[in-house]
Amino acid sequence: MIERYYFSYESGILRYDGQTIRVTTKEAELRSLSSCGGCNDPRGVWTIRITPAGVQNLGHRFLRPEFKWTDDLLSAIEQGQDASELASPAVLAVLRATLSRLNPADNLTSGKESTEPEKARFHLGMLAKLTVLQRSPHGGKFILASDEATLCLTYTLRSGKPFFTNLRSQQN
Repeated sequence: MIERYYFSYESGILRYDGQTIRVTTKEAELRSLSSCGGCNDPRGVWTIRITPAGVQNLGHRFLRPEFKWTDDLLSAIEQGQDASELASPAVLAVLRATLSRLNPADNLTSGKESTEPEKARFHLGMLAKLTVLQRSPHGGKFILASDEATLCLTYTLRSGKPFFTNLRSQQN
């Protein structure tokens, strides 16, 4: 089995318990958030099981899934998808306003005869820090800071998936 993965020099740890290999990774498959090359976050684990029948790729997971959840929400907004299953109307309104303030030139209409705006591109800048304030089986709260903005997000879990209920945003 051959697969490409990313890691940071500081976190490049491999663990093997005789049956399972766990590789500490840097999960670089985010669509709307970016991280510097040498930064550890967003950290993840790639799990591989070795059995007499062969090798099984059990996949990747984020150690702090809040990175992926935020990226999914931002990507849905950026792509013009219905994000009502991801966040409340109030959260979506605050997030759209914040992103529009941070990226005003990207949200203008194209000047063509069409009145449809071009696809927006949102940039929060480089990830700085993610701080989990609260986490329970029912929901939680975290702060995601980037070069451009700090987002404090509150969520509930619905069938194991986050639904954002509150957002406080601050431009940096």
